[in-house]
Amino acid sequence: MYLKLQHFLALAASMGAIVTAANPPGSLEKCLQEAVSGDAARVQFSYEPGFEENDVRPYNLNYQRKPVAVLYPNTSTEVSKIVQCTAKTDRKLHARSGGNDLTNTSKHRKVLGSADGAVVVDLKNFQKLEVDEVTGVATVGSGIRLKHLVEGLHTNGGRYMPAGASAGLGVGGLTLVGGVGLNTRLEGAMIDTIVKVKVVLANGTVVNASASENSDLFWAIRGAGASFGIVTEFQFQTQPEPKEVIDFAFTVSSNDTATLTNAFKAYHEIIRDRTLDPRLGVVVVVSKNSFRISGAYFGPREGYDRVDFGSRVPSIVSGNVSETISWSQHVNNTFAECGLGGANWFVLMDLYGGAIGKPAVDAMAFPHRDIAYFFSMYATTENRTAQATYDFVDDVVFNVQEKQPEKYLSYVGYTNDRVEGSPQERYWGSNLPRLQNIKAAYDSKDLFSTAHTVKTKGQRH
Repeated sequence: MYLKLQHFLALAASMGAIVTAANPPGSLEKCLQEAVSGDAARVQFSYEPGFEENDVRPYNLNYQRKPVAVLYPNTSTEVSKIVQCTAKTDRKLHARSGGNDLTNTSKHRKVLGSADGAVVVDLKNFQKLEVDEVTGVATVGSGIRLKHLVEGLHTNGGRYMPAGASAGLGVGGLTLVGGVGLNTRLEGAMIDTIVKVKVVLANGTVVNASASENSDLFWAIRGAGASFGIVTEFQFQTQPEPKEVIDFAFTVSSNDTATLTNAFKAYHEIIRDRTLDPRLGVVVVVSKNSFRISGAYFGPREGYDRVDFGSRVPSIVSGNVSETISWSQHVNNTFAECGLGGANWFVLMDLYGGAIGKPAVDAMAFPHRDIAYFFSMYATTENRTAQATYDFVDDVVFNVQEKQPEKYLSYVGYTNDRVEGSPQERYWGSNLPRLQNIKAAYDSKDLFSTAHTVKTKGQRH
């Protein structure tokens, strides 16, 4: 059994000091302008007013990166031209579809580049959403946000698929790192539903990748896509929406550590059962004086009642179990709750097992199959994070890991600059050697590069 753990420090603060990137050479600037047909609104350079606030938009202010340019292409052909322009230089290239990076380095979902001077391709204009009425296959642009994807599937025949819980996440990045959520135990991860992708390679070629076409690239894209190209379009296999959903939430609040510990032990006894109904999705949030269980049951009320959190977990001070609701109502509830915050730190534990464990570890680059939980440690500050906060988070993480550190891998969706050793080994485990070989075939010059992407054996970031 694998247990996965990540931790990060996110900030909600004023911009602070910004590193200045060198202006692009005239040849690169001209090439990038021509790549988007000379449309000045769709190519912004680091020297232009408002670049930091309007185009860079860093998610974590502990990491101040400044790209040389941000572009907003409309088509895969324009992306190809941008790739070819950048490949002529020694600069790196990154894509962004959501802009929610924890270290401002990851690709697609949230990239600003791990070094100043990168070229960023923002995919916000890739908003395509079509559903085949016969096959249920959805064709989706990489720039669409999760909320709009879920709503669009609902209005196009009442379809759904595995999804995360944050409405504003970009589908491109969320999917390529895995894409897990409350219905992952029932339906698997978003990455498991990919039928085909359209991807722009390091040489500017636009190709399709699927199980029958460029299959090695398709294998690598599903879990390490940021390392191999820019995915502009997905095809997902969708399913009919569940007819009934039960939302629930229970809270234990106490200043007594023993009370919280006993509540967690009781919860753990419930969910440790390997035969636990896969229609049950659960998230636990632990903060200083509280322990909260919330989630959804994707089925009828009688199935949920057999789990019976309300009577089996002691010391619950508040709780709510919804009447049977529709899938669309559940999604609105989930997105609303995800936006609620307030604590300076908390530990998040997502329950997995079930359908996510059906594919083999080496079925695709994404290795996290035989897992019980995803652990995340969050800490937020209004100012630059103090060393004491780093030490606190590290202590929590390492105390969990220390007895069996070999069982803890890291999820590349939560890039972490505080991982000791090679982060690539922790992100992809035994799949890394194959990924390195595919990287050498498709991006030998490491154009698509951050400290957290796949490297060939001779490459360094």
